[in-house]
Amino acid sequence: IEIPDTNVEARAKCGSALLATRKEANLTNINESNNYISGEVVDIFAALCLLAKERAEQAGMSAESFVRDAAQRAEAVRMRVREAEREMIAQAARQASLLASKEVVPRLDEHQSIEGFLSKLNQQQRRVVTAGKGPLLVVAGAGTGKTTTLVSRVVYLIRFRHVRPENILLLTFTRKASAQMLSRVNRLLPPSLQGRERRIQGGTFHAYCAAILHQYAQAIGIRAAFTTLDDADQTQVMKDAKEAYLSEIGVYGKERKRKREGKQFFSDKALVGFISRAADVPTISFEQHVKEGSGFHDIMNEFGFNETELLNHVKAIRRKYEEIKQLYNYQDYSDLQVNVLRLFAENPDIARQVAKDVEHCICDEVQDTNILQFKLLTHFASVHGNMLAVGDPDQSIYRFRGAHPDNCFDFPSIFPGCTIMKLEENYRSTCMILNAANNLIKTLAKMRRDRKSSETMIVNADSYSKKLFNPRKPTGPKVEVAGLHNEKEEAKFIFQRILDLKSQDVPLNEIAVLSRFGRDATVSQLEKLLITEKLPYIKVGGVKLTNQAHVKDVFTILRVLANPTDRSAWLRLISIHKGYGPKKAAALANELSQLGNSAFSSLKKQPPPGLNSTVALLTKYASSSSSQDASSPSSPRHYDPLEDIGANPSDVYEDALEWYTPLIASRFPNDYDRRLKMLNDEKMSMHQFDTLEEAINQYALDANRDEKGFNATEEFPLVLSTVHSAKGLEYHTVFVAGCVDGNFPAFFVQKDRDPDASLEEEIRVMYVAITRAQEHLVITLPFEKYSQFQWSGSRNDHKPSPFLPQLGDGVNFIKQEDDILDALQ
Repeated sequence: IEIPDTNVEARAKCGSALLATRKEANLTNINESNNYISGEVVDIFAALCLLAKERAEQAGMSAESFVRDAAQRAEAVRMRVREAEREMIAQAARQASLLASKEVVPRLDEHQSIEGFLSKLNQQQRRVVTAGKGPLLVVAGAGTGKTTTLVSRVVYLIRFRHVRPENILLLTFTRKASAQMLSRVNRLLPPSLQGRERRIQGGTFHAYCAAILHQYAQAIGIRAAFTTLDDADQTQVMKDAKEAYLSEIGVYGKERKRKREGKQFFSDKALVGFISRAADVPTISFEQHVKEGSGFHDIMNEFGFNETELLNHVKAIRRKYEEIKQLYNYQDYSDLQVNVLRLFAENPDIARQVAKDVEHCICDEVQDTNILQFKLLTHFASVHGNMLAVGDPDQSIYRFRGAHPDNCFDFPSIFPGCTIMKLEENYRSTCMILNAANNLIKTLAKMRRDRKSSETMIVNADSYSKKLFNPRKPTGPKVEVAGLHNEKEEAKFIFQRILDLKSQDVPLNEIAVLSRFGRDATVSQLEKLLITEKLPYIKVGGVKLTNQAHVKDVFTILRVLANPTDRSAWLRLISIHKGYGPKKAAALANELSQLGNSAFSSLKKQPPPGLNSTVALLTKYASSSSSQDASSPSSPRHYDPLEDIGANPSDVYEDALEWYTPLIASRFPNDYDRRLKMLNDEKMSMHQFDTLEEAINQYALDANRDEKGFNATEEFPLVLSTVHSAKGLEYHTVFVAGCVDGNFPAFFVQKDRDPDASLEEEIRVMYVAITRAQEHLVITLPFEKYSQFQWSGSRNDHKPSPFLPQLGDGVNFIKQEDDILDALQ
């Protein structure tokens, strides 16, 4: 939004205020008006003027004047706030100086003095911010103000070292992180320098590499106007490549037949994954990545290939994939980094020119870099040598994506003369939580030393060891570890604690329930309680229980029985079956939904091809009521078809599950057994409902429960998240659910090609989980698996996580009977 004489923040506030007044009619006018759209370029200012027209007329102003006036008012408010902040800082500095020297010192303009700028930083942060030239590695513990330090370093370079912003390269791992950092840089710059942060180079590794390639692509034979494929596009290109190749060798028909039987060749996503992992982890061959892929030996057996033949077929598909990309001038995410390295290798003059423009290279989260990204850093800093990398090897939890935690330990050997600094003063957690985290770090450090993961780390062991402390929170409740009978009881325990916290005025969005995996039995049980009690929540890092495809599939049976005019339910139900493409399924769904109650009798008279079992199930429960409203087939349904035959929702659910079992294998050939288990676990919960309508309403998630769906007047939602998705965030209270062996550490550790490295990563996952908590940390675990009607097996069904004893003495073991307590202790 370009408004003259105003800064970004003022324009954003202006735009936000104006967009809040938008009306659907105005938006429609914009979309349809050629005056405001030329191709894909939209004149935002003109659009805002149109949106503001009504309010401008009420104020007796033109829309253009109204917009500029709003921006000026926003700027005026902002300057008053900034002036007040300056005065507060200056007053604090005067008081501090007075106490130190007993003399009254002249008032300083804190926005022009380095002392005032550094006054809010601790001693360790100041050392980093004011460090001289050369390579610098900052080992930053969880919650130690890493982002504040990085932002302050950038501002320091611009304001006090007079480094041109365009000569600073700031690399992050997400666009959001990059935007937040630049916004904070803007707020710390004096008015005369504001706006210059936009000249800073960088963003994500992929974005910066794309910019380099667009400028120099022709030097390596790539057309400059290439298209970068997103995940969906990349999968589609792979699908085209696979189908084309399998058709060429006469296997495509066989592959489609196998797929109908629930057995298939490598999926398109799996093939994309092989290519991506081979690029991210070049130390392991493409063939090895393929052989370690899920179902490799099953595919060999199903298609009659030997190992060499199957590998050759996959490599041929990869070549076809590359041919399509070249034909249409595509670049996938891995290509961006690989081709920039190739560009530098084949064109040293270009590599030097790019590095010459990077006077200071700053990399956030260096522990998450892969081998390619670390090589890129060496290129970017090759001329000036000013490389600042910030990270925490104890928070490296993306090894499965190619992250190489040893990059932190190898940093001094790659960048000779490197200085290592540490950030240990925590601003987040209580001492009890930090003690548990510190104890876990000690275990991790010992494991690394025992296996000598890096010679550099062994030599500089003290430089990497850290002990988190927080002088602002010297006390706090002990870390709680609660053992419950099963996942259902565990969910009830967590739910009750959430209610207790809510009654103590702890906002729901300050509470997080973390799990190791997106699909977790305890979290699924907790979701039901939250939905029943209408507590708002968002789920991050997984799919909500009733949004998962297999659950929605089964519930279509209940939905069409309860309301046969539900077109979307009919459409999903029909689309599940083979032989029904989008058009054919839509036509039948339209017909049946228009028939309403008569749909069941129509289906019974003439079942559509391939729907015999589905028709039998539906007419079993709808036959007694299908004629009741036949004279008004399209009328809304307000009765329960189960009432006349004495059935209940749990009966329908069990029959629906029996009907769905043969279908699930073909729908989800790679993990149908896990999904089927989840559906079986849902049986008991169906007994609480008396009518279909009640069951459906309880299981239907309100679309507004998405994070962006809440109005300002609504309560902010509770957070259900995987540990990986919670990284970098913090909450008043954190529940770590399902803390059993198999989750912490994950069940696949021993199957990994490097079990020791995998186990270390699992400890890091646990460390990240517990350091999200600010005031209260509760770790829960079930001792028995919750099955359909009873607790199955013995109380050794689940073993407590072996990480629990590593947390130290500041742990309070609670719940329930003595034998469970004894097992925990």
